[in-house]
Amino acid sequence: MKIIIVGAGLVGCQIAKQMSERGHTPILVDKDEKSFEKLPNHLVDNDFITTVQGDGNDSQLIKTLNANESDTVITATGNDALNGMIAQKFNILLKSKNSKNIKVILRGSYLADLYESLGFSAVNKTEKITQLALELIKI
Repeated sequence: MKIIIVGAGLVGCQIAKQMSERGHTPILVDKDEKSFEKLPNHLVDNDFITTVQGDGNDSQLIKTLNANESDTVITATGNDALNGMIAQKFNILLKSKNSKNIKVILRGSYLADLYESLGFSAVNKTEKITQLALELIKI
């Protein structure tokens, strides 16, 4: 499965790590090369995770990633508005191959309905973490 993840913060790096451990070779994109330091060296050094230093919002970079060959695109920059803009660019460049394969990770819920109305899958990480915490403390 070809997966492109834009944003190498804690969430993006964890998704890349988990996908790599499941036998996939994710491509992780971030402006800041230091962001990739969160990844285990053995996964990067052995090309289990491909890192690309660049702006995931740049149409030229998106084209060089051969995004039209990807199975899934995940935007996880930590900026909800930017995640939606990047998702929309991928959607246009993919010629709406399947917008449901574009996942937008959100910090808040205020844009979730908008992104879902555009055909993207939206995940509110704050809501998910809250649900898990409540399950852990059994409230």
